[in-house]
Amino acid sequence: MQGTLIALPVVDRQREAYDVVVVGSGYGGSIAAARMARARRADGTSLTVALLERGREHPTGSFPDTALKVVPEMQVTFHDRHEGSETGLYDLHVNEDLHVFVACGLGGGSLINAGAAVIPDPRVFADPAWPREIRDEAARIADLIGASAPVAAVQGRPLDDDLLADGYARAAQMLRPASYPQTWPTPAKLKALEEMAKSTGAPCTRVPINVHFGAKGPNHVGVEQEPCAGCGDCMTGCNHYAKNTLMVNYLPDARTHGAEIYTQAVVSHVSRDPQDTHWLVHYRIAGNGALADAPVSFVRAGLVVLAAGALGSTGILLRSRERGLAASPALGSKFTGNGDVVGFGYGLDDRVNGVGTGAGRAAPDDPVGPCITGIIDLRDPGRPLAEGMIIEEGSLAGAMAPLLPAAFGFAETIWGEGGQQRISGWLRESWYKFSGLAGGAYRGKMAHTQTLLVMSHDGAAGQVVLHADRVRVNWPGAGNLPENLQVHEELKRLTVARGGTYVRNPVWSQALGHQLITVHPLGGCPMGETGLLGVVNHKNQVFRGDGGAAYEGLYVMDGSVVPRSVGVNPLMTISALSERACALIASDRGWSIDYSFGLMPARPAPCGPATGLSFTETMRGVLAPGAGLDFEAAAAAGEAGGLECQVALSIAAADLDALVDDATHYAVLSGSLSAKALSARPLTISDGRFHVFVLDPDDPASRLVRYRMRLTAEDGKTYWCEGMKRMRDDPGPDLWTDITTLFITVHAGANEQAPVWGRGILTIHPDELLSEIFSMRLQTASVSWPDRIRSLKSLSRLAHFMGGEMWSNRSRA
Repeated sequence: MQGTLIALPVVDRQREAYDVVVVGSGYGGSIAAARMARARRADGTSLTVALLERGREHPTGSFPDTALKVVPEMQVTFHDRHEGSETGLYDLHVNEDLHVFVACGLGGGSLINAGAAVIPDPRVFADPAWPREIRDEAARIADLIGASAPVAAVQGRPLDDDLLADGYARAAQMLRPASYPQTWPTPAKLKALEEMAKSTGAPCTRVPINVHFGAKGPNHVGVEQEPCAGCGDCMTGCNHYAKNTLMVNYLPDARTHGAEIYTQAVVSHVSRDPQDTHWLVHYRIAGNGALADAPVSFVRAGLVVLAAGALGSTGILLRSRERGLAASPALGSKFTGNGDVVGFGYGLDDRVNGVGTGAGRAAPDDPVGPCITGIIDLRDPGRPLAEGMIIEEGSLAGAMAPLLPAAFGFAETIWGEGGQQRISGWLRESWYKFSGLAGGAYRGKMAHTQTLLVMSHDGAAGQVVLHADRVRVNWPGAGNLPENLQVHEELKRLTVARGGTYVRNPVWSQALGHQLITVHPLGGCPMGETGLLGVVNHKNQVFRGDGGAAYEGLYVMDGSVVPRSVGVNPLMTISALSERACALIASDRGWSIDYSFGLMPARPAPCGPATGLSFTETMRGVLAPGAGLDFEAAAAAGEAGGLECQVALSIAAADLDALVDDATHYAVLSGSLSAKALSARPLTISDGRFHVFVLDPDDPASRLVRYRMRLTAEDGKTYWCEGMKRMRDDPGPDLWTDITTLFITVHAGANEQAPVWGRGILTIHPDELLSEIFSMRLQTASVSWPDRIRSLKSLSRLAHFMGGEMWSNRSRA
């Protein structure tokens, strides 16, 4: 089965303004896009909705399954630099005390999490950190919250306008969590966890997970799925159509109901327009060059939902505050790693089979299983909440299997903690170590190694700050919190009881300062009763400052609003709060949301073999007003008046062959235009089109490169810009002028029928032309060598045209 696409690069953006703009596509963003797309005003009209995601879309089947494929998808942010592609799927933020690992891609964290759907201990919601409304609603549904099949209980309850309970129920209805089937072969790692649980006195139960165990076919929103293959590689990305990521429920549902979904849009901040009537969402197009050189643009919105995650949304609001947006003094506070701890039971008595299959297939009678299938619940109602924890088993990525035996052998020697051994145990361990190093990750000690994933409580004392425009987490001493030390001792006890050596996460060592890593970052924009206590109110609406007033139309929906650790996998709580907020948005505005199913999604575009091309282009010159001026006169007037103009473009062609072969086919362009004569601030570009090989009606011996785009100022004023480069059949010095000179005409309105406002001439400087060449990227869904060669040939044909060599066969055009 081939993957399908539901998103477009942001250069394809269709409008300059929307009713709703959602930033981010994790649980909160996907829910906001789907629910707002389903919403209707009182008169029955729908809303225009756009979702902006900074990462790329990853069709099923494209996730890395070898170490060689993982490396290009890694990006790491340090305090002074960023390494790797800024659209890499695996996004690590390295801090002094607490590192944060998140996903970057359409679907957010759902792409690489284990999908465990657990509801917190009811005492979590009794914390005064939550607004009163949340505390009251949680108290009414406490009977549904706990360890015994909580999601099943919520799924089965009738909707009755109890907002938080309804939020959980609606999320469960869309995400469809289910426990690993009793009738399927039990994974060895689940059996091993059950043995470990016996020493705790607590039960080991099968946890609800967002994985499809049913028959092959369309799901409730019409997306084709297949039953779980048991490969164990949930956390590098499911290549088997089985994981219930947001790409198979909320996001296609949003697309079906009219939402426009765009990728590779890096949002920096939000602001109000000069008339204080709309929000401006400022973004640039993700690329591989220096951040400062990327084109900057904006889109107007009546309502904005920030859903870029605990680091992303907090960073956006911090940058917005630097640019004048009033915000709560609590911004950046109450950051928590959700008590995340990772440890390993190395070389247990029990066979675990806890390494994913990578590029291989799982044995039907001996599957690795989904990443998480079981849970040991140590949340005792008779003990303080802070002492509670849950322990889940996990699987290590098959893509990294060749590296694991040596890595764990080294880690055991340096950091391993075990009990006393008899001679028989020593002999067995020696054999395990030898056979593991000789036989790889699927034999010896690695085959008897259990990954243990813990969620607990950590006090939420972290602070998110900006350092050189990069988001950083400050939390001195986070790794030495008593709660974390307690977790390590519990994991060591469980491991030793099963004859293994406990290996802590290597970053938690004395040499490295007892650092932690979290995959469940929460807080930074915490809820609160007032702006003094929180960044958003119980409706997820952003406070204007330290009082009780909130901005009209500015919301945050993601893990950043959670004001404390929840002690379990947080996806269900984030989803419930987001569903709740969407219901309140609709209620406050007299809108209705249709929650029913039945509308099948429009068939997405298949990932065919077409080769795409993207590049950036910067041109500078002058633009002068005057409808009667020709280009030369306008240039002279612009030079005399100092009317500088600069355009920074991102250009993307979905099909390079079609662009070259068909003059009516176009690439899309976006970016910004700065012109003193038009506006004091840059104008954003939308509805941009880029054509090559266009016949010049005034000169049959020439061909045109045409640029067409709408310009929108921050005050909402619009212009239409037409640009052309004339490529003549006259090799020599004139060729350079042809390639680098753009003649532009600006109309005082939204299209080319509007009166001419003025004209200008822009040129590409030599150094910028070199940057343009180096920015060129080919994109193809295929990785085969024949398709790569064909891609290079297509690029060569375009280069020949731009270099004047097309004239060897002039009759072709």
